[in-house]
Amino acid sequence: MIATNLDDGEGHTNRVVGADMFYQTDSFFGDRNFGLRADLSQSFTDGDSEKALFGRVFIDYPNDLIDSFCEMYHVGENFNPETGFVTRTGIRRIRGKFRMYPRPNIPMVKQLIFMPLGWDYISDMDGTMLERTMTFWPIGVITSGNDMMMFTIDRAYDRVDSPFDIFDRAVIAPDIYEWTSYGFQLESSPGRPLSLTVDASRGGFYGGDRDMLNPSLTYKLNRYAAVSGDILYNAIDLDDERFITREYGGRLFLNLSTRLTSTTFLQYNNETSEVNMNFRLHFIPRMGSDLYLVYNHLWDESRDYATRYRTAILKLDYLVRL
Repeated sequence: MIATNLDDGEGHTNRVVGADMFYQTDSFFGDRNFGLRADLSQSFTDGDSEKALFGRVFIDYPNDLIDSFCEMYHVGENFNPETGFVTRTGIRRIRGKFRMYPRPNIPMVKQLIFMPLGWDYISDMDGTMLERTMTFWPIGVITSGNDMMMFTIDRAYDRVDSPFDIFDRAVIAPDIYEWTSYGFQLESSPGRPLSLTVDASRGGFYGGDRDMLNPSLTYKLNRYAAVSGDILYNAIDLDDERFITREYGGRLFLNLSTRLTSTTFLQYNNETSEVNMNFRLHFIPRMGSDLYLVYNHLWDESRDYATRYRTAILKLDYLVRL
């Protein structure tokens, strides 16, 4: 259970109470895995709790042949957790995936991958559809060496009520948009010293076209350190306007022991022309207790990489057993 309280000293208050539960078993229908999670929260802003309820149910069936889940949640129009955050209010959403992983007797093949249906449906409180994505995996393969290759098909629907711009180059006008994308995913075994993942797709995009490429490479220097880099590239054509978005990222992982780990992340994109660094150190002084040190730094490329802001956060959780 959780309860939060905010009082700004000027008469404004915000309170949230909530509870969640999680049940998991490996003996469902004899020997199947099954999980159930439920969450319920209510916010009170200046004493008002009307249309301020959040609820979610998550059902999981993670098994060898069939690995599927379904999640349903409701976010009231006035749900307002001011000491935390909520990304979108006034919606109902249902999403899930029905996946199959048969094990055929084929040389060098560990499993085949099929997803007859993956869905993500968002509506407003009146039931009007706002967004919908239908995903299909026609065929995929996991090799005996744990390499994975897969083809994907996505069918998207988006109801745009207010205009917005992309990359300051094209304006998406209010309308209903539908498009289809075809993709390919490759992932080499993460157990190797050098591993590669590639995600590529081609298809429609708000009445235009988009080609997307997202490769990532990870190299394990030794048992304590690893580095990785990735690129997200989009070539977009909209209303005779063609532009390219690029995002570069790099990570350094240092795991000096099971109780001392750190991650350093650098990212740049050509839309904001900013470089962001995030450093995170995690130390476990004793089991059940944690010390976190987080440092963020943002540079502006357009101002000769002058600092825009930097923050440091220290957090300590210490468990006392009586």
